[in-house]
Amino acid sequence: MRVPLLMCSLLSLAGHASATVRPVSFAPGSLLAPSAPAVMSLGAVPAPALTLTTLAPSLVPSPAFAAAPALAAPALASVRPAPAAPDAAAPAEEPLKALGPRWVGLLREARQTTTAATRRIMAMRGMVKVRAELATSDTKTITEFNGAPNRVEELKAPGRVFRHWVLNKEAFEAILEQGALRAGPVSYVEFTGSKHAYIKDIYVDIQGAFFTTPEHSAAEPRVMNQEAAYYVDFRLPEGVSALSLDGDDVMVIPAAPGTYLPIEIVGSSAAK
Repeated sequence: MRVPLLMCSLLSLAGHASATVRPVSFAPGSLLAPSAPAVMSLGAVPAPALTLTTLAPSLVPSPAFAAAPALAAPALASVRPAPAAPDAAAPAEEPLKALGPRWVGLLREARQTTTAATRRIMAMRGMVKVRAELATSDTKTITEFNGAPNRVEELKAPGRVFRHWVLNKEAFEAILEQGALRAGPVSYVEFTGSKHAYIKDIYVDIQGAFFTTPEHSAAEPRVMNQEAAYYVDFRLPEGVSALSLDGDDVMVIPAAPGTYLPIEIVGSSAAK
């Protein structure tokens, strides 16, 4: 087989400042043995000090450049933009004052939330199910229930005066200043018996601010079952819904724990 004239340019990288092109010619009539193919071994090419990928034919750095110390990478903090100045502090929430702007806003919310909570609890009336047995003994039975007992009724009380008993002076003064009750974390408890032997039924779905009427003492078992030094007499604002849980003994403005519930204060005990 006759091999035509071929030109092959080999780029030899030998660590110099430029690459050298060496043409290799095959004379006409010479044979290239198939058992000895022309192979360029990569191991025969000395590794350059630094390899730069580019289309330019002559970019192998000189020994002087290769020996130069590497430049340290700049610190990340030096290339990041300076942080933006913090925003001005948000104004503090307006304190809650009786009949103030925040009180008016809370009253508007209370009309909506208490109405929704009253409907939810009334829909569960009579559907009572044991949730947990917390204590069972000859002298003490404590049971948690879901649902609401049949005796629960929506409170119709336009113009009626109610009483909210308060255990400590700080809470009492806060109610007078803010003109609002605050729903507590305790659910409705139906208590029967005495301190020596009793049954306590806890209805976990009924929470809010509990109250009674001026005729009932805080020490009565169905009210607080303990003496209280302070009380606030009030009327329910128009549109705020409430429930009678056990006749006039126990009533509640239904709401999630921590909710402020504006009221119309008409009297109170003397601060001591």
